[in-house]
Amino acid sequence: MDKFPKPEDDSYREYLIAVAKEAQAYDLTREFNDSTSGKRPDIKPQDAEDDFQRAQKLLDEAGAIYKEIIGENPKEKEFRPATRAPKRPSPSTPRSSAIATKTPRPRGNRSRLR
Repeated sequence: MDKFPKPEDDSYREYLIAVAKEAQAYDLTREFNDSTSGKRPDIKPQDAEDDFQRAQKLLDEAGAIYKEIIGENPKEKEFRPATRAPKRPSPSTPRSSAIATKTPRPRGNRSRLR
């Protein structure tokens, strides 16, 4: 498929290419692991090593594409690296957010509810 005229539009095409390269790399790595663990005796050690080197190259290429598309389309949230959510709410977190993160609520006097 040819490039799209706008870099923002083409970034989605490039993203899919990077995802495909990453998937190929994981598949090659799985075959390498199966070969070295003895699960796949049909794969020669040299072929397994070649697969592993190819997987490394594919991951490097995918990483370069990911970096490139972040610059082409900085507004797209899916292209940015994932960030971890905090494990505990900070003291400045509103009460409703604290409940959403499964912070234990204080138990009141249940006799009032009856």
